[in-house]
Amino acid sequence: MWEELDSKIVLKLDELIGKSTLEHKLTTFGDIVYQTSLPTFGTKQHKIRVPQRKGKRQREMEMLRKQKRNLRKQMKAAPVEKQTGLQAL
Repeated sequence: MWEELDSKIVLKLDELIGKSTLEHKLTTFGDIVYQTSLPTFGTKQHKIRVPQRKGKRQREMEMLRKQKRNLRKQMKAAPVEKQTGLQAL
């Protein structure tokens, strides 16, 4: 596998670069190696992150906060007779 890749890279380097300057060879070498080895090895696929679920305690605490908030709203909107009963809750 590595010998094949090496021979492919050498052939492409000879074709594309030929007798050019050393600076030109160095700048194009990385691109040629990448293009040659991409079909063989491919690219790394990044995993899609799944959002974390809330824990059981966290869900219970949110539910209790909502209930408490709703009771406060009901108490403010309720007549005076019912406010004492809602305060007990």
